[in-house]
Amino acid sequence: MPQPHSPQPAIEFRGVTKSFSHGSGRRLLMLQLLRQLAGHWKQSAENPFYALRDISFSIDPGESWR
Repeated sequence: MPQPHSPQPAIEFRGVTKSFSHGSGRRLLMLQLLRQLAGHWKQSAENPFYALRDISFSIDPGESWR
């Protein structure tokens, strides 16, 4: 007997990543601008902070998530 067709997820995330560079903030932005003007610019994305890394999930219609 064939299986009933499963519905597509209502919400689906695949491989989601969110990162922040250290030194991202209003005060640090001012310091970076001053350093850039002084010729001491260094990219702060060398060691990012990962809030999410390669997260995948799905929620089917009628399903809840707490």
